[in-house]
Amino acid sequence: INVLLLTNYRSDHQYSMLRFGKLLTDNIQQNEINIHEIFPKNYLNNFTTNHRLKKMAGYIDKYIIFPSSLSKICQSLISKTDIVHIIDHSNAIYLPKIKNVFKKSNLVTCHDLIAVRTALGEFKEAPPTSTSGRFLQNRILNCLSKASFYACDSKSTMSDLNNMVKKSIGQSEVIHLGTKPSKNNIINKIYSQNQALVLSNKKYLLHVGSAAWYKNRESILKAFKSMRENFGHSDLHLVLVGPTPQIHETTEELRFWIHVNSHYIHTVEKISEVDLEALYINARMLLFPSHIEGFGWPPLEAASQGIPVITTKTGAIADILGENAIYINSNDQDALEKSVERTLISQPNQSTRLSIPTTEECILKYSDLYKKIMLNKNH
Repeated sequence: INVLLLTNYRSDHQYSMLRFGKLLTDNIQQNEINIHEIFPKNYLNNFTTNHRLKKMAGYIDKYIIFPSSLSKICQSLISKTDIVHIIDHSNAIYLPKIKNVFKKSNLVTCHDLIAVRTALGEFKEAPPTSTSGRFLQNRILNCLSKASFYACDSKSTMSDLNNMVKKSIGQSEVIHLGTKPSKNNIINKIYSQNQALVLSNKKYLLHVGSAAWYKNRESILKAFKSMRENFGHSDLHLVLVGPTPQIHETTEELRFWIHVNSHYIHTVEKISEVDLEALYINARMLLFPSHIEGFGWPPLEAASQGIPVITTKTGAIADILGENAIYINSNDQDALEKSVERTLISQPNQSTRLSIPTTEECILKYSDLYKKIMLNKNH
């Protein structure tokens, strides 16, 4: 089976999407399945450092330059392709052009439909979507109906998809993302040599994720402030794997407090898998109070390392972790802070390591889905 894998534009720095693409390209190569990867290249984006101009250049790279070359790329690969797999539903906008060339089956992986639902005004907590954003999300939604098959990261994402794209009912299935088992002895050794991340002798809370509205990082910053000021944890640190706290997720008072206490707040925007795993291993807990998620990788990874997880019942988190996490309502700040305090005063790292979906299981399920698609096509 020859699979043409369409992965994501690198300059968008979508960590989880780039990671998922790498998971497939690095692991799925086998005798029965051959992978050829294509993705929108950086052209104009490389010529400017201005944030606004880079965003515009990215749009041109993705939505003008790449689509104009897509037909030619597909024509050159037509004899080597049985299935086109678009690994991120936001790239469904390329489907019409792909279908003009390939009269073959295609598969789209849906990680979440948060942006589409936000553009439709479903979330009162979300900032309003711009006119261009609404146009783009509407286009993505319309193009999703052109897919042959769908894979979803969680039951909740499949439910959203089935509600929005009626054609997907009966043509979609849930495939959880996977994580690699750890090699703790190696990781701790590397960790101790990395001066940028030497926090193993400090007590810290951990969050892994972007500054998107639904990540709810403001509640984490407030909880951290409360732990230091109201609960007496003056030795506590906070590690944010992601961007520095943004204006939209802080008040003026909170920004001032963060500035005064900046030496207790550590942000890491780019991190290797080894260093990320090391941060999990040494954290007192992971805070992940998202309003909504498609899958929710960090809570599963943290639980697999045996550290406590305080999170919400969203994405695939509750499906997989069950009773092995502390669940709160994302809008209940008091419950979050009490849960953090109770966890801090309990014995550190006492949770049982959980067996969660592995990379191998994820790959096997995608391989089986490719075979199923081919079987349906031949019949």
